[in-house]
Amino acid sequence: MIDPGEKNAGAGRFAPLRGVIKTPLQADIVAYWQDNPEGALDAIEMAGKMKREDIKVVSGALEELEEAGVLSGEIKGVDQTRAYRFRPNAEIKQALDRIFSGAGIPDSWKEFRGGLEQQFRRAEAKRKIIVFGAGILIALGLAAGIYFAVQRIGDPGAEPVRADLSEFTGVHETRYRAGQIKSRIDYSDGRREGSFEAWFDNGQKMAEGSYRGDRPDGRWIFWDAEGNPLTMVIYEDGRAVSY
Repeated sequence: MIDPGEKNAGAGRFAPLRGVIKTPLQADIVAYWQDNPEGALDAIEMAGKMKREDIKVVSGALEELEEAGVLSGEIKGVDQTRAYRFRPNAEIKQALDRIFSGAGIPDSWKEFRGGLEQQFRRAEAKRKIIVFGAGILIALGLAAGIYFAVQRIGDPGAEPVRADLSEFTGVHETRYRAGQIKSRIDYSDGRREGSFEAWFDNGQKMAEGSYRGDRPDGRWIFWDAEGNPLTMVIYEDGRAVSY
């Protein structure tokens, strides 16, 4: 496969196109007009010819090709639709003629497009890795914030926790030394079952959620000490499934 960006014996004829045709979709558009040079199409028509439903993507590709000098645009009709014609400059036209009609190289365009697609896949894979890495960092940051918020609930400055909750049923509260309420949890037969709420010592709510089977369940919301929302976490069976 001939990589459009590589310098090799087969890539020389692609040199005029490297900075002009950058995506497989743009290659498809140019190939269509190479066969139908007199056709004037707008983005909607071109999307149909390319068998693609995303008109915005096609429209963007057409605009970039116009800026590169491969197409010329004109306003047509009462709806002010922008139509495009295939009018490459002399250097690009010569390169395309060599690729599409040159003796002994019938598959050159196919290889050129394949090289573009390979580059596109590499870039997409790199983008996904970056997004995935950023997602992990965000998740770790949120997890750390939640961890320290929960640790704050267990601050030793609070009243001693009830010594034995193994069979307790009802609402269990903890308070700061100054008397402000710190947490309120529903228990059933010694297990956390029901609503949970926690507050900072300044009275601002720290967290609220619920337990089922002694595990966090459903929507939990966390705030900072100034009352600003930190995050919302959805739990299923004690495991965070979304942030």
